Amino acid sequence: MSKSALGFLVLVANSAYLLARSDPTLFYFANVLLHLVLGTALAVDVLVRHRRSVASWPRLLKLAAPLLLAAAVSGAALAVFGATRSHYWLVWTHVATAALGAVLVLASLAR
Repeated sequence: MSKSALGFLVLVANSAYLLARSDPTLFYFANVLLHLVLGTALAVDVLVRHRRSVASWPRLLKLAAPLLLAAAVSGAALAVFGATRSHYWLVWTHVATAALGAVLVLASLAR
């Protein structure tokens, strides 16, 4: 398994924890920071190392790419503006695009 795939799976598990919990604890906020670091690292990894091979990507990954790009952009906006009530629509945009993209990537990995 590649480092990118492993990082993606860790990010999916971390995302599930963040969606399920919202305790104001140090552990939760450490996971928010981990989420930001992993998401940024994976986005940079894909943009730097894998963008030249897009033509050879499986169809499911090609379908996932724009969704995950939207998730990355909305995640960056959340990092700048904060995941507060006034930006709640952005939180759900991030969650929805990331979840749909992740399902497609997981389906591609399962093949």
